[in-house]
Amino acid sequence: MATATLDIPVAFRHEELDGQILYRKGTLAVLNGEKTRKEIMGSSSLQSLVISVLHLEIGKYLTDDYLAFVSEPGLHIAHNANVANDIAIFRLADIGKVDRKYFAIAPHIVIEVDVKLEIDLSNYQKEEDYIFHKTQTMLDFGVGTVIWITTEGTRKIMIAQAGQDWRVTTWDSVIEFAPNCQFSLQGLLERRGLLGLL
Repeated sequence: MATATLDIPVAFRHEELDGQILYRKGTLAVLNGEKTRKEIMGSSSLQSLVISVLHLEIGKYLTDDYLAFVSEPGLHIAHNANVANDIAIFRLADIGKVDRKYFAIAPHIVIEVDVKLEIDLSNYQKEEDYIFHKTQTMLDFGVGTVIWITTEGTRKIMIAQAGQDWRVTTWDSVIEFAPNCQFSLQGLLERRGLLGLL
């Protein structure tokens, strides 16, 4: 997105990685009067479904000393580095207090679902470049596990952990996100009778 000459309101910023501001997809259309701000601020129904189903399932496994936050919890990683997550699982003892600022500590686990409908990725050659950049940034910050779920095409899941090889698998694989805590996204959707919605 060519934005050098435009005065873009802060509300359109989705994330900032290494000082590079990533705007919500559709920002230029709003500034040109082609869309309204509300039209570009939400998640897709498919993305919302996946996040909701995972959040409910993960909650069954978490002990009382952990909590899964949703609704784009923000992470303040460093100066000029702020990201949003779909699901961020924190150890409550690490949080201390919550306030009106982004979290300044690393969650134990982050789960991300899609990127294309949220962020203008014109500053990256490929979607994977953004995924890898954001994942590595979060791992360097101290996130234990980053899980990416894509809903387009072949529907893949990437699991990245610090100091280990990242792996890519499919929706029907069983993903262990913590000791004795696992899910199969395909299995969850089948069990709840939701595959017909896809």
